Amino acid sequence: QVKVRGFRIELGEIEQALTAHPDVDNAVVVVRENQEGDKRLVGYVVPRPGAVEGDGKVQAGEGCQVYDAESAGPLLTQLSEHLGTRLPEYMVPSTLVPLSRIPLTPSGKLDRRALPAEHANTAVGREPRNAHEEKLCSLFSELLGVERVGIDDDFFALGGHSLMATRLSSRIRKQFDVSLPLSTIIKYPTVAELAVVLLTGGAHDDHTDPFAVVMALNSVPDTQKPPVWFFHGGGGVGWGYFSFVLHLPDRQAYALQSRGFDGTDVLPASVEEMIDDYVTQMLRVQPEGPFDLIGWSYGGTVAHAIAAELERRGHQVAFLAILDSLPAQEGFAQLAGRAVAEYRADLEEYFGQFVKTDNKEQFLDTMSKVLANNQAVMAKYHSPVYGGDVLFFNAALKDEGSWAHLWRPYVRGSIEEHDVQATHGDLHMPGPVSEIFAVINRKLAD
Repeated sequence: QVKVRGFRIELGEIEQALTAHPDVDNAVVVVRENQEGDKRLVGYVVPRPGAVEGDGKVQAGEGCQVYDAESAGPLLTQLSEHLGTRLPEYMVPSTLVPLSRIPLTPSGKLDRRALPAEHANTAVGREPRNAHEEKLCSLFSELLGVERVGIDDDFFALGGHSLMATRLSSRIRKQFDVSLPLSTIIKYPTVAELAVVLLTGGAHDDHTDPFAVVMALNSVPDTQKPPVWFFHGGGGVGWGYFSFVLHLPDRQAYALQSRGFDGTDVLPASVEEMIDDYVTQMLRVQPEGPFDLIGWSYGGTVAHAIAAELERRGHQVAFLAILDSLPAQEGFAQLAGRAVAEYRADLEEYFGQFVKTDNKEQFLDTMSKVLANNQAVMAKYHSPVYGGDVLFFNAALKDEGSWAHLWRPYVRGSIEEHDVQATHGDLHMPGPVSEIFAVINRKLAD
């Protein structure tokens, strides 16, 4: 009998549950302890012949081999579900390792020292794609005592618990100067998700000016393809798009952001003034078309107006994607007259879903003024008619239903609609972004 996180556990019960599965020949469960002194259960299983497709095994010690994650993945998923129906949660191992055999000593007893470390020499998930993901993978690895971590690995599935998540939050604060509440780590437990949260919350690389009117979202110096342009939301920043450009490995990408964050720029007096400014900035970077434009929420309304203005000036717009946005005539007028303090409260509530806001007072004060102005000028604006086609993405989990049909009077071409299984506010998270770019990248390749 062992004690893990306050629970007394019979390892033999877990081993019996594992061997009760028809595709498992043998199993052993051990307790591992990391550098922080946290204990977790690790299960080693020997699949029956034929239960794992292919010979996907790599050497892990004398006479002992580990099946790689790709080959053994389906079986491990079955085993996790199998244990979940037979054992209480605290008895389910945080990691299962598929072996060719259980290593034994010459006397026939379990050779614990010959058991490979979990994830050692096994295939892992996707590798980190930016500096934030690299740092988070390292933090997960250090805290959990796991040799390698992929960006889709779940902190809690790897053995994390609430106390360890508190430590992760502390380490993230030191590394990124952003404070995450425990609820954020519970809601977004993978490396990929937390990286998006950090970027959305204002943790940026030192070489990036997070408030530049034209902010580079990536660096692709040798591409011959035209850039992709993204447009800010109502709050004025384009930080949510950092997760989008991970799906554009061969395209430079920029986000247009509101003026006013530097404390000296004058806020635009109208959307027409805003659009003229943005088009001027874009043409300095990309003098000729074709232009590829993407906007989410308020940014979709702006992207549509930019497309119409580029078209009016004789430039080719090859692609326009609107992500769950409304035309200017729909919904903005009712927001006219709201006080800056009301927007300030809205922003604190929004950012508070992801990060602690006690050290962001000045930023939220400035953003609330930018947001109030953006909403006020849009309330007086009328979306123009754009002559090309539109790709519209609907956040299918929001209560209001699709807004695609509202764009019909303002689009002469076709409106191709796609549902995304997300709420409006979560369209920048890794899952929804993958859905969106499965479509967008096909269109960009045409």
